[in-house]
Formats: sequence, C-alpha cells, structure tokens
Amino acid sequence: DEIVKRQLHIAFYVNTRADCVDFEILKKLKQAGCYNISYGIETASPTLLSRMNKENDVHKAETAVTLTKRVGLFPGVLIVVGYVGETEETIDETIDFLQRVDISEVGTVGGLWILPGTGVYRYAKKLGIIDDSFWLSDEPCMVYTHEHSLKKLRFFTHAIKNRKKLSEMTFKYHLMYVLRTYIGGFEQKVLNVLNKLPLIGHLLENSYPAIRHNFSRLIRFWE
Repeated sequence: DEIVKRQLHIAFYVNTRADCVDFEILKKLKQAGCYNISYGIETASPTLLSRMNKENDVHKAETAVTLTKRVGLFPGVLIVVGYVGETEETIDETIDFLQRVDISEVGTVGGLWILPGTGVYRYAKKLGIIDDSFWLSDEPCMVYTHEHSLKKLRFFTHAIKNRKKLSEMTFKYHLMYVLRTYIGGFEQKVLNVLNKLPLIGHLLENSYPAIRHNFSRLIRFWE
C-alpha cells in the first residue's frame, strides 16, 4: 500500500510460500510493481511434503499459481530434487503438477543440500555420511546422494525442467540424453542409424520398459 501511495514506480519480484498469498494480496503486489513471484513448493508429492513437515499442499500451490496468472503476474516455482525418499514416481508427481499448471519458470539446484541444523543433516550424520568436522574443511556444501547418485539427480532435474515424465520416456529419448550429456555431438549419428533401421528402433522401444527397470536395479546395486 505504501509503495502505491508514494508512487515510487519500482519493479521487483518476490519469493514466498503458496499459503502466503491470496487474490487481494496478489492484486496489490501487481499494483505496487511486482512482476514475478516464485513459490517454494519443493515438490508436488504429498508423501514428500509430509516428510518435509511442510504446511503447504499441492492444492494450495496450484491455487496460488492460478491466481498469480489471473492478476497478470509471472509465476515460477522452486523445486528440491532428491529429498529423502525421492523416487521416479515422486519425480513424476512433480512433473505432472508442472504440466497441469502450465508453468514455464522452474528453479532447482539439482540436489538436496545437507545444511547444519536441519533434519536432513541429523539424518545424514546418523548414516555416517557427514559429521561436524566437514564444516572445518574447504569443501563446498554436500549434496545428499545416499539414495541417488549425482548423475541420477541431474537426470531427474533434466526431466523436471523439460516437463518430461520418467514413466513416459522412450528408449530414444533416454539414449539421446545420455549421449548428449556425456559424449556431446555423437547423438545425431546414433539417431541417424536408428532412423535408417526402424525395425531395430521398434524392438528397442518395445523392450525399453524392461531394460530400464533392470538397468535401474543394477545402477542402485553399484551405487
């Protein structure tokens, strides 16, 4: 109200929680010069939200994004990838939410930071992943990788940013991601081969769900 009253003519953006806004607040923010609001929803998995002890729920997040669009503000969401208990299914729940609300701006650091004073830090200490002496070193902040490797977390992040549900990924899509990420430039040659040999491509696509399931089990064993 004071910004409007003083006619300050400033532009700003806001980071907040989905349960901290309503239609009237959003309208006033718009009038005051706000152009963007990012909501820290963390995840769209009810199971993980409960584990995080978050008061927000998926419905509140969806309502906040809808109202933000209605008043003419640009909405964004902030996502945590790889929280304790994260699975391919919970990643798909988050992607399903992003597809449903049709949001274009998604922020994620691609992993769960283990920070002192948090429940995750206490849990990581209990597992022997970290101890208090870590903070006397020059190492950067540690990412929680007890359940998923950094490579897997980067793949989860890729899926979220591209709104591509893991359960719907084809063999060709997954293969192109691996080649593009780790062998840059080689993916087009493989794609050309698959296009010239459609029968092989068809067989691989049909076999991909079973291949992917067993490969994921093998990766978890190695990790």
